[in-house]
Amino acid sequence: MTTPTESLDDWLDTYLPESHRNCLLDVGAYHGDFSLECRKRELCQIAHLFEPNPQNQILLKSSIQNIPNFTLHDFALSDSAGESVFQCSEDRATGSLLPYRGPEPLNLTSFGVKQIPLDRWWEMHDLPRIGLVKVDTQGNDLNVLKGGEKLIQKNRPWLIIE
Repeated sequence: MTTPTESLDDWLDTYLPESHRNCLLDVGAYHGDFSLECRKRELCQIAHLFEPNPQNQILLKSSIQNIPNFTLHDFALSDSAGESVFQCSEDRATGSLLPYRGPEPLNLTSFGVKQIPLDRWWEMHDLPRIGLVKVDTQGNDLNVLKGGEKLIQKNRPWLIIE
């Protein structure tokens, strides 16, 4: 756990073992800030960024286009495969496969997205050890982890759940 004066990035700099500093999965990448900071701090050489929102993908593509070994995936991860409804706020800062259940209605946009379990995606790729997984899916985090049970058991990555 970080202290109020210590950032997560500083904490990872100090405690993330070398054996975990190769491949990062950024689930719910938004604009890629976390992955880009990890690259800057040499916490990963390879990153797979998952962002199903097409409007966020535009900025994300431009942020990572010249970075070798950074790959954008334009679908959602969950515990099952198929099509799902993705809801996001008007400013695109928050979005989820789960229905919004807040105290007041927001101006939401909904659209269909492809979703697959993390394990299915992982089995289709020849990847080095995955050492770090960040999940920020606005409430769908447990479903992402359930869909990645085999990956987690085999790779034993550090998990950051927001």
